[in-house]
Amino acid sequence: MWWPQGTEVMGLSRGSAEQKAEVAPPTTLFLFGAHGDLVKRLLMPALYNLSRDGLVDEGLHIVGVDHNAISDADFAKKLENFIRDEAAGKIAGG
Repeated sequence: MWWPQGTEVMGLSRGSAEQKAEVAPPTTLFLFGAHGDLVKRLLMPALYNLSRDGLVDEGLHIVGVDHNAISDADFAKKLENFIRDEAAGKIAGG
């Protein structure tokens, strides 16, 4: 998680969320402005971390909506690059 050890976010201390969290049911997530900074810096890293921790069902479908035309393959590649950048510490103050 991105917050320091011992801090609380919305009443949950770090560590307690992992202990009490349940896997989300199959969901379709619509990302409006899918090519934007919010998706790159916050949403994709958060979804990646939830998935890595086993908290995202394999039935998650992500639909990206944006005013820029892009193919499904190019959008998937862009999301992959967002996650790779986050893992390398290039995003969100890393």
